Amino acid sequence: MPSKDRKGGQAAKSRGGTARGRSGYDPENPPVSRERLARMRRVAPAKFVRQKLGMTQEAFATAYDIPLDVLRGWEAHKTEPSAVELAYLRAIEQAPQAVRKVPA
Repeated sequence: MPSKDRKGGQAAKSRGGTARGRSGYDPENPPVSRERLARMRRVAPAKFVRQKLGMTQEAFATAYDIPLDVLRGWEAHKTEPSAVELAYLRAIEQAPQAVRKVPA
């Protein structure tokens, strides 16, 4: 049976299981200002994949035959990977061992 609030109505529940006002304000996690939001950057796709695999820039570049300066440029948002390069990064993320460069 649903719980009732003090006035006999349905109790409000949030995803955390506690009742909160309709505003959804969380004092432990205040909203981000527009200025701060404008300064935030997304994690570069190459950095996301590399960190997910737990590799250094040098190891990732060597293993997947990506020039180190290119990888660093992507991660620093100085250059953006092309559509083909993004597809390669997605393939690395989905099947890292299958894509890994075979040692000579």
